[in-house]
Amino acid sequence: NNFISPEDYIIEKFENHDVVILGEMHRIKHDPELVQKVIPLLHKNGIYTVAIEFALYEDQPLIDTLITAPEYDEALAWEINLKALLSIGLGGYQEYCDIFKAAWKVNAVLPKGARKMRILGLNDTLDWSILKTQEDKNNYELRRQIFKNASEKHWADRIKTEVLEKGEKALCYCGMHHAFSKYKQPIADNGKFIRFIEDRFGNYLYAEIKNKVVTIALHHPCVSAKGYEADTVLPVDGKIDILLASLPEDKQYFGFDTSNTPMGTFTSTTSFYKFGYDNFCLRNFCDGYICQGTFSRYEGVTYIKNFVNEANIERVRKFFPNPHFRNASAKEFNNAIASEANIRRHHLKSALKETKKLKSCL
Repeated sequence: NNFISPEDYIIEKFENHDVVILGEMHRIKHDPELVQKVIPLLHKNGIYTVAIEFALYEDQPLIDTLITAPEYDEALAWEINLKALLSIGLGGYQEYCDIFKAAWKVNAVLPKGARKMRILGLNDTLDWSILKTQEDKNNYELRRQIFKNASEKHWADRIKTEVLEKGEKALCYCGMHHAFSKYKQPIADNGKFIRFIEDRFGNYLYAEIKNKVVTIALHHPCVSAKGYEADTVLPVDGKIDILLASLPEDKQYFGFDTSNTPMGTFTSTTSFYKFGYDNFCLRNFCDGYICQGTFSRYEGVTYIKNFVNEANIERVRKFFPNPHFRNASAKEFNNAIASEANIRRHHLKSALKETKKLKSCL
């Protein structure tokens, strides 16, 4: 009776909020595709900015040029994405590049003088060339030099100056841990809570505009209570996956609020996110939730063939975040990027096993 599509759910949230944050796991194909689909709907509803983790703020002039040009320049999109890869370690995938293309398509058919769609790069630029060896990765002084004064507060400040101070609204798209607004991410060791992290992008926005920001989680496996190195676990102990498995396929795509709904009371005992909270449940974690099918139907993003090549190999060797690749070949870089897109092997392996068990129980 309360079914609403993911796209319409996102648009609906702007009725009472100035900033809507979508939090993802990374490299799940339908997540950046959802952002692509919602871009024309945002423009139609008077929301002109999509801010993304996957581009650098220093590249804003390039982004603006790309999405307002008479012809779409795929090579420029890949260059912007390559610079993100060398700063934040995530790049080389077509669906993230196609977010730019979705905005360009909107702008390309607008009448003269109409307000254009904008993609805002949120991230700071980091210099990983400082790391020369694997041992350098654990050198605090070197890492301090890499990050300099980089902060997720800068992301929030960019939303403030580029959007809020102009009386406008924005959709923000980033990793889930950056997306936390009301929720405070815990630090725990050996199953014992230590303290909260309070300096995430969404936390800064919440401190600034309170309930005018809303965090929506995109359905994905969660960090285990056993730690970040352990196999991931099903969200809220599999309750959402039981729900999804009980629905016909055409009803497995929807959004819902976590406050004042039965789903918001779903508890979790197996995820890392429970630490520091009594009777941790979904409404503690996020304000809204979007499902786009069962994990068995998830696909990884599309690797861009020959993303690293002879034209950029020296730059990639110098600035790639992992110093293990300082002397790697283009083939080795491309294989590593392609491998990370194999989410079934890397990120969904345990989740798929657990959902298979749930299905047999149903």
